[in-house]
Amino acid sequence: MAKMFSVNGNSVEPTAEILLVPEFSKLWDSDTTASKIKARIAFAYIYHSLDPNSLYVNYFDRESQALNDFFEGKSIPAIVKEAFNKYKALITTPEQRLLEGSLSAADKLADYFSTIDFSEIDEKGNLVHDPHKLMASLQKVSGVIKSLKELRELMEKGQDEKESNRGNAKLNMFDESDD
Repeated sequence: MAKMFSVNGNSVEPTAEILLVPEFSKLWDSDTTASKIKARIAFAYIYHSLDPNSLYVNYFDRESQALNDFFEGKSIPAIVKEAFNKYKALITTPEQRLLEGSLSAADKLADYFSTIDFSEIDEKGNLVHDPHKLMASLQKVSGVIKSLKELRELMEKGQDEKESNRGNAKLNMFDESDD
């Protein structure tokens, strides 16, 4: 996979390759400032919202965090939304969607565990949440964490292999290693 952005100091810079993509070229060309600061802010928002190499990767809602950090919570211009959607389509593999869905489910599970009210009762006076069932569920959490960690490591390893593959050549069955 071609590298589409580079982080230089406090700026997210587009590569020449990404500027060949019409949505990004249009965004870059629409910024008439000499420093292209508006385009760079948009690229930072896109990069930190979506790229798995971003420091924002562990935020629960990284897109909202990036929106606040780079656009101060203001609405996103249509031209930036187009580039955002194109970047998402370019970088998202089925494996990445699986990881993102898994992480989202884990976040929802964490919210569930942190908001359980063991004193809540139904109309019949029975406890809504059985503490014994919760204990059984909590015993399975370490397996979930281990699985998520392994999935994330597999994703990172796959990205490293793609990036280190010289010339982005497609590997054939004789090139692939059996780790």
